Amino acid sequence: LMQNLTPKELSSYLKHVDVEPLFLDIRRSSEAVICCLENAEFVPVRTCSMDLFDCEQNQEIVVICQYGMRSVVVARSLEEQGYKCVINLTGGMNAWRKAMPL
Repeated sequence: LMQNLTPKELSSYLKHVDVEPLFLDIRRSSEAVICCLENAEFVPVRTCSMDLFDCEQNQEIVVICQYGMRSVVVARSLEEQGYKCVINLTGGMNAWRKAMPL
């Protein structure tokens, strides 16, 4: 099932994983210039398709948007496509930037 994690929960979680997840940043390019996560795959939501990635269905995926609403839709879609480890960043990069200054 999809997990919804706050920025602090995600940051804490990432400290304990053996394999870094795929960070899927679905924001528009105008949003992405404000701040971004290192190693994130930038794929605007309009063009978002997992066919673009060489990604196993058990690969952990963290879906990121600006406010956490579009990412929920994409995360649910990924689950419907059979991806088993999907995380939505609650509040998106807006919340990340406030809670976890880069």
